[in-house]
Amino acid sequence: MHAPWPGRVPAPSPATTPDPPWPADVRGPSGELVALTDRLRLAGPWHAHTRWWTATGYHGLRIQAVVELDTGGETALLLHARADGVRLMWTVEGVHD
Repeated sequence: MHAPWPGRVPAPSPATTPDPPWPADVRGPSGELVALTDRLRLAGPWHAHTRWWTATGYHGLRIQAVVELDTGGETALLLHARADGVRLMWTVEGVHD
C-alpha cells in the first residue's frame, strides 16, 4: 500500500521552506483581508486524524496558491493559516521557485 501520510503536502514539494515561516496577508478580490466566517467554521471536509473541534486538535488550514508578484511575474506558495478569533493568521511555509 502506497497511501500518502495524513497531513502530507502533495507533490511537488516547495523548493524553499523559510524557517521560521514568513508572515503573510491574504486578500480577496477587493483588497479586503480574508477572515474566518461562520460558514467556513462549519465547512468540511475535516482531517480524519485530528480533533478539529478542539482547540488543541486544530492544526489550521494549508493551501497551495499561485500569486502575482509586484514585479509582474507569478510564483506558487504553500500557505498556512491559524484562526485567532475571526482573524486568520497566515504564514508562507514554502515557495515553489
